[in-house]
This record gives sequence, C-alpha cells and structure tokens, in this order.
Amino acid sequence: LNSICTLLIMDFHRRLGWGRAWLATRRQKPIDQLTEEDELRLGRPLVLFIGVAATLFSLLVSQVDDIFSIMIAIVNTFGGPLMAVFLLGIFTRRATAASAMTALVLGTAFTIWMQGSNSYSWMAWMWPFEQKFNGIWPLTFGVVLTLVIGYLLGFVCGRGKSREQLRGLVWGIGEPGRREADVVAPLPSFGDEGK
Repeated sequence: LNSICTLLIMDFHRRLGWGRAWLATRRQKPIDQLTEEDELRLGRPLVLFIGVAATLFSLLVSQVDDIFSIMIAIVNTFGGPLMAVFLLGIFTRRATAASAMTALVLGTAFTIWMQGSNSYSWMAWMWPFEQKFNGIWPLTFGVVLTLVIGYLLGFVCGRGKSREQLRGLVWGIGEPGRREADVVAPLPSFGDEGK
C-alpha cells in the first residue's frame, strides 16, 4: 500500500501536478509553497483509500475464481498480440504503425474470442468445435495471427522506412541500440562457433 501511495504522490502528484491545486486550497497555501509534510497529509488518506479498494477488490475476486487462473487468462489473451507487435518492430522492416496497430486490434479480438468462448458458458455458442482447448493456446495463436496480419498489412499500409531511419532499431540494420553508424550487424549463427 505504501509503495502504491508513494508512486501516486511522486509520479502523478509531484511530477504531473495532479491534485496540487486541490491540496494547496485545502492547506491554504500557494501551490509553489507545498512541502513534503503537505504531501504526507495527502498520503495518509490515500493509503486508507487504496487499502479499502484493494480489500473490496479481493472480496470480489474471491467470488469469481482463483486469482491465478484469472491472471493467466488475462496474460494469455492480451500478451500474445502485444508480444507479436514488439517482434514485428524488432525483426521486420515492413511493419508500419498502421499495420502494427491493426494487427494488434485484430489479434486481440481473436484471442478474446478464443479465451471467452472456451472459458465462459454464456459465450460457448461462439466456439464452432466440440473440443475445448488448453488456456495457453490463445497466447500461441495470438502471436502467430498478429505476426502474419502485421507483416502482410505492412505491404498494404504504406511504405516501410529507409535503412537510415531503421538503423539500430531493426535486427540486421546496424548495431542494435546504436543509430549513428551505417554498419549492418550480422545475424548470429549458432552452428559454426568452433570453425
């Protein structure tokens, strides 16, 4: 609870200014004269609020199912398409923003359909097969489908970037992470290290 409260105060309140005007009005000070003591007075009720919210959420989750299976379902549903977009950006030169976003939306819709129609009885009518599958398959099919859609849409949705623009960002064009040199990094070979 303290970590969440510290994150909210440091990142949102102090850096982004969320709630600073409210706190200044409440403390009857100008915004630029707020101190850490004032932020501490904001943090104490925030910890109480977060604690109550976390307790209510845990009571709600305990009525639904165990949290581990819920988290696995969420990660398998959304993680596959998201990982595929990262792989498109790292390994392909044809991926564009439009193709990646379209592939992400379509891949996520597909994995939601797979996960939902296999996990929830009220959505079972959408699954065309008799046999249900293991929960890892939405992740696998989500990665593959999103990669294929993103790569193919890269040919349709605009032109790819030039080598100069992709240097250091895409595997095989310059040293990964370095953008200044025009050196093509060789792909790693795993079979002939001793030759």
